[in-house]
Amino acid sequence: MDSDLHALLSRLPGCAHLDESARAALAAGSRAEQWPAGARILTEGDPAPDWVGIVASGSIRVSGPGPEGEAPADFLGPGDVLDPGAPGVPAASSIVAVEPTRA
Repeated sequence: MDSDLHALLSRLPGCAHLDESARAALAAGSRAEQWPAGARILTEGDPAPDWVGIVASGSIRVSGPGPEGEAPADFLGPGDVLDPGAPGVPAASSIVAVEPTRA
């Protein structure tokens, strides 16, 4: 298992209690994505993807509709869970990488 992924999974409350073989199985079924600064990961209204991510490095801005356009709702950093919503359902928020980000 990748040592960075192992360390990340070991710190997450939902994964920390898992034994080594269970964390290894979870890691084997995962994939890493990387986005450059400014990359739009998801646009509000587009169908939500069928994945949930854990920010390993970088930061992400989650924003929703505001009175004058998009309004930041949240910023995610290392260790935070990126949940774009129910797969296939229109996304309620837009998601943009603020800096080079790996999840």
